[in-house]
Amino acid sequence: MERNLAYLLPENLYRVFNETDLDKRKGAIADALQRQFPGSVFKVTSPIQENFGVGRVSWEDGPLGRAAIAKGIDVGRMKDGKLFTLYVFID
Repeated sequence: MERNLAYLLPENLYRVFNETDLDKRKGAIADALQRQFPGSVFKVTSPIQENFGVGRVSWEDGPLGRAAIAKGIDVGRMKDGKLFTLYVFID
C-alpha cells in the first residue's frame, strides 16, 4: 500500500490513539490518552484532503456509541513515507 497522507493521517488516529495494547503502540508516539480516557475511540469524520504534500482530516473522540467528547482537525506533512509533521487543532 502506498503510504500517502490519505493513509497516514487516519492511520495515526487508529493505530496510535485507539490502540490499547501498549506493545503495539511502541514506535508510534508516547501517549497517555488511553490511560487518561479509557475506552476512548477516535473516528475520522471527513474525507482526507491533500494539497502539495500537506493533508488534513477531521476527527472526533469519545466512548464507543456515545456522543463525542472532543473534535478536531489534524494537519500533517509526510517525508520518506512517514508522517513527519503533525499539527492538531482541537475544537
